[in-house]
Amino acid sequence: MEKYCILYSMALTELSRGKQIGLTNAKEIFKFTKNDFEDNVSFVPLLNDYFNGKISCEDAENTLFSNLIKALKSTGYSDWSKIASFLGRENLFKVFNHLIDDLSDKDYWVVLGQCYIMSSFSHSSYEIINSFFQSNRADKFHIMTEEERLEFDSLPNEIEIYRGCSEHEIKSGHFRFSWTTKKSVAQFFAKRNKGIQGVKNSVISKRVRKEDVLAYFTRRDEFEIIYFQNN
Repeated sequence: MEKYCILYSMALTELSRGKQIGLTNAKEIFKFTKNDFEDNVSFVPLLNDYFNGKISCEDAENTLFSNLIKALKSTGYSDWSKIASFLGRENLFKVFNHLIDDLSDKDYWVVLGQCYIMSSFSHSSYEIINSFFQSNRADKFHIMTEEERLEFDSLPNEIEIYRGCSEHEIKSGHFRFSWTTKKSVAQFFAKRNKGIQGVKNSVISKRVRKEDVLAYFTRRDEFEIIYFQNN
């Protein structure tokens, strides 16, 4: 499966060349690189069709992704860290979304936790991540590691949580779901986001019931609380 993911990434690179330098030039380059795909014939005709103008880049990318999902389902996909390495962290939730029907309830939550920790908000919409976290599947506690569950169990029934927010978010009253139990962590993100976005950021806090918290992650040393206002 690792080799297939590598070939998939290579094929996307070839498509990107076609978009950047034009099909004519990319076709010449492909003559020197197509042998890399000969041991997996599914890539060669698809790329040829694109370089010869028979299909669009979007159609080629969609077909490549569809074939990737089929390959993952047929050969297995237990190591999501390798999937992230080969396919890019920005694609994790997209891949996850196409494989969830094949996951047991326990695996759904375990993998969701892994994908979330390896990814970031910029890679998927709020609505998509919200739907993943608020699934009605059983065994939701498996989204946390055993160590995280033990730490979460030790927290009080009411938890003080913090978040670094932009002025717009604070004024709107509609907050994202990533919070932390450490004020210093929220201050770090408020300062970082101010530097990136160029807008004023402040730290806010609130007390929430532990039973309303969906997850507690310590794997990134951010003491992160997943909390949705509509809980």
